[in-house]
Amino acid sequence: MTNFLMAITKNNPLDIYMSATEIMQHGVMWLNQSGQILGVNNWFAKELGYSKEEFTPSTIFEVNPHTSYMSWKKTWKELLDKKQIFLETEQITADETIYPVKMRGILMNIDGDSICCGIVENLSKPNRFEDLLNITSKISKIGSWAWDLVQDEILFTDQIYNLLQIGKEEVINKENLQQLLIDRIEDKEWEQMKNMIFACVKSGQLFEKEISIKLPLSNSFLRMNFTVHPIRKGSRTIKLYGTLQDMSTISGRTEDMELTKYSVDNAHEIIFWTDETGKLIYANHKASVILGYSRSQFLTMKVSDLDATVDEEKWKRIWQEMLEKRSFNNESIYLKADGTETPVQVLASLIEYQGQTINCVYVLDLSKRKEREKQLELFSITANSATDMVFWIDSDANILFANKRASTELGYSNEELLQGDIFRFVASYTKKDWPARWGKIKDAKNGLFEGLHRRKNKSVFPVEVSADFCEHDGQELICVYVRNITDRKQKENRLEIALDNIRRLKEEFETENTILKEEIQEEKSFSNIISKSKNYRKVLEQVEQVANTDATVLILGETGTGKELLARAIHQLSEREDRPMIKINCGALPANLIESELFGHEKGAFTGAYQQKKGKFEVADKSTIFLDEMGELPMDLQVQLLRVLQEGEFERVGGNETIKVNVRVIAATNRDLEQQVANGKFREDLFYRLNVFPIINIPLRERMDDVPLLIKHFVNRFSEKMNKRIEEIPPELMAKLMTYDFPGNIRELENMIERSVILSKGNSLKIDSMIFKDKDKTGKNGRFRTLQEMQRDHILDALRRTGGRVSGNEGAANMLQINDKTLVSRMKKLGIEKEDYL
Repeated sequence: MTNFLMAITKNNPLDIYMSATEIMQHGVMWLNQSGQILGVNNWFAKELGYSKEEFTPSTIFEVNPHTSYMSWKKTWKELLDKKQIFLETEQITADETIYPVKMRGILMNIDGDSICCGIVENLSKPNRFEDLLNITSKISKIGSWAWDLVQDEILFTDQIYNLLQIGKEEVINKENLQQLLIDRIEDKEWEQMKNMIFACVKSGQLFEKEISIKLPLSNSFLRMNFTVHPIRKGSRTIKLYGTLQDMSTISGRTEDMELTKYSVDNAHEIIFWTDETGKLIYANHKASVILGYSRSQFLTMKVSDLDATVDEEKWKRIWQEMLEKRSFNNESIYLKADGTETPVQVLASLIEYQGQTINCVYVLDLSKRKEREKQLELFSITANSATDMVFWIDSDANILFANKRASTELGYSNEELLQGDIFRFVASYTKKDWPARWGKIKDAKNGLFEGLHRRKNKSVFPVEVSADFCEHDGQELICVYVRNITDRKQKENRLEIALDNIRRLKEEFETENTILKEEIQEEKSFSNIISKSKNYRKVLEQVEQVANTDATVLILGETGTGKELLARAIHQLSEREDRPMIKINCGALPANLIESELFGHEKGAFTGAYQQKKGKFEVADKSTIFLDEMGELPMDLQVQLLRVLQEGEFERVGGNETIKVNVRVIAATNRDLEQQVANGKFREDLFYRLNVFPIINIPLRERMDDVPLLIKHFVNRFSEKMNKRIEEIPPELMAKLMTYDFPGNIRELENMIERSVILSKGNSLKIDSMIFKDKDKTGKNGRFRTLQEMQRDHILDALRRTGGRVSGNEGAANMLQINDKTLVSRMKKLGIEKEDYL
């Protein structure tokens, strides 16, 4: 890397940009279209554990474990479109630890070349402005706190202790701290604070609330603002932080309180505050205007002095009821200063203020009932002008009110309607059904339904009914609005034919929709190719080479190596990526259904074929089809598949129409197709048609340097899925996994980690030793292996892990801890050739 940078001439404009980024307090790297690192600043190199002179990674794929050539190509395409992108990802340091970063990529044109300038921010860096924050907090009387949910640690700034008047020496442990807080906060507000915190952890939303804090030194209360903010990783909240602020420091708060007091004093209704004994501790200006007492006189009175219906005993009962229900509603008579009485409505509720329970009373002057009667008259005029029918109905279905529209629509006079119940014109239900319908509306408080009404002349028409339940003067009523929907029903009938056509189209496209949903769900599978192995890089290079062609690809490999991921990568890098890749597992369907699944069928082609169905090849037109488990395809279907590959045409089951398609075929199998051809179980001509571009997906044991990255990836994924916090993989466990040959490949590793996460307790990964299969003593057929066989396999395993290197620090001899020449001698003796391990 250093030699590459030195090769750039001093006159290259890129040098100027690189020099300019040395003053930045973030890491900066420069990348080209191929993912090559053209340069980095000192900050970036230091973040990854290198000096700038010793910086060795030459591509972004060596720095970022989640970036492959295919994903970088996608990212570069997005950068060309948007000119600037933002990514949250992870980076690998020199000692292979991974930490989260936020990267801002900017597209620049330097001497005609498109270059990406990546500015990288380490998300795990601590705050560098702690001293400035402490000074600001002290001046503004704001204290900060944080709760690390991972480590279960609670931290307070000094200002928190000052605000709460808690000495640091008083805090012994978390339980002790909790008790100190409980002593300063009212029980009700303490419960509300706890609920806020729990809700914040669950939902990830911030909360804010004002609370009263009891100060032990002055035995007084102080209003403070309490906030809770979450920090989340994925779908989990990992940390909470917030503030506690003395509200007396907020500019304008005094004015706000004065404005509130002014608003209460000038309210249009009487407002009292009383204590537990019924003594008035506050009366607003309207109380003096309506009742005639001065403000000072009110402060010498009790509720019983104003309310002619209340004595001391009744007040005690009222207070007890309010303690239980927190509110009180009653009509009463109040005595004015001139000796006259006035009817009132009393609405009272209890509030908690600075540790004291206060009764807040709103008194409505009922002498204004005439005004209400005028309002009812206005309602009657409005109802009679309505275009819908309006009824007021009691619990026995009697009509108490009917507007003019009801008389016109039904053909009855208003007097006739008011002299009976609703069952003269309701055709949808009978009097027997009424109690259940009434109860349903009463419980729900409203209802909306359709029915039929009958006119006086016996004609019937459809209606839409909206009903609202209410209580008036102690009577339960329902207000009903009825609309004639004859025109709407006629339109709905005309639309029914169109809806039938839409249903048929919906059935036709159900298959396509299902496939698209599967494609959307599996879109993220492409990002699961995590590798830094040089051996696996060769496989990915083959994917890149064949992707932009239409050549048929045959992916071979053992079970569990991720053949479908390679197929999806080929499709996504091809010109067909805008359409979904269609996949089918040839070994998962019964033989009698595979033909229909591949090529479709006509209606009536066989029992159960109730409608025409498109096959996978027809759906995959102008796209890619992935045939998994190809070796399981029956011989008779191999002929039809050969025709599709040669001619691009086929017929549906039970059909005569030839359908032409343009489909790119990718097949995969873990079977030896050449051996199946020799055994007569697979057509030779089909094999050669499929074997245009074979890709052998290597087993995990040949890319063992990917095992640590894959383990960390699966641990993180399953930990988040199971809501666990597994942050440590013991070195001895990692070493044991690195010596295992994973006969089930990546799928076995994935299942092994999932089971281990389930069984693990705490934050350290535990693996059941029974998971490992004993392959050291027996061969594949269960025969007891000889010492010579075990020695040969062990040497081959070492050679594969070192990429065929025999000597040196990274050679097989060093791994086996024997002399280089001794190893070469034993290889000759055991007949080990290069083709056995390369």
